[in-house]
Amino acid sequence: MISDAEGKENGDFLEINIDHGIMRIRFAKALTWDLEIAKETVKLRLEKSQNISFPVLLDARIVKSITKDARDYLATEEAVANVTAGALLIDSKVSKVMANFYMMINKPAMPFKVFTDEEQAMKWLRQFLE
Repeated sequence: MISDAEGKENGDFLEINIDHGIMRIRFAKALTWDLEIAKETVKLRLEKSQNISFPVLLDARIVKSITKDARDYLATEEAVANVTAGALLIDSKVSKVMANFYMMINKPAMPFKVFTDEEQAMKWLRQFLE
């Protein structure tokens, strides 16, 4: 399921690479992000990080939806291990409002922000580079 080519991990549904000290996770196809996919995403991210902490950009612009079970899991300490800061990249202002509301309920254990602009997300994450 995973192949490694030029520093990139490819699964059936996502790509992970490290770009100037920031881990970038991009979904490769439109899907509903359920608990199984959330756990696999975390597993692949932890394998790629090799116990090194990174700021993470999660590009979820093509994700159709996320289930409550997946949201709850992604708020756990296990799911955010080795993440110094997180930026969620989404495609609409409506999704941004919904994501920010969710973040008020499930407060992340690290700095976390929602963006609709990739350049702004990367700029914000750079402040968390060690």
